Amino acid sequence: MDFMKFLILYIYLLISMNTIAQDFSKHKWENRLIIIFTENLDNSFYQKQVKELTKNEDGLLERKILVYHIFPGKYKIGLMTKDKWEKNAKNKMSDVPFEISLVGLDGGVKLSQSQPLTTKELFSIIDKMPMRRDERERKKE
Repeated sequence: MDFMKFLILYIYLLISMNTIAQDFSKHKWENRLIIIFTENLDNSFYQKQVKELTKNEDGLLERKILVYHIFPGKYKIGLMTKDKWEKNAKNKMSDVPFEISLVGLDGGVKLSQSQPLTTKELFSIIDKMPMRRDERERKKE
């Protein structure tokens, strides 16, 4: 994805969703974020993505990943079906019915795509990041 698309997505996240943007900012330097946008909770890509992430919750935890689900008018954090949806009237969806984005510890958008992402692909991207390599080195000590 080119720089302009990253910049537009980042600005979108920070401006158009004030409540959620505040939530995002509190995670900087603490958590990586997976942000799943969908206009329909029955969307097959959305369902496939949630199922894929749920299969490897240990890997998400190890990499300090939190998952945000963003749906028009509401959002939630977590993978559990019982997780509470929060209202947010400011949610404006992107031009596609499904999108997944990865936000790094530094708050930068590292990946954004309109197809589901496997945990293998996700972990490969994260594990190549300098901060993740440092985390793994410190864990060995």
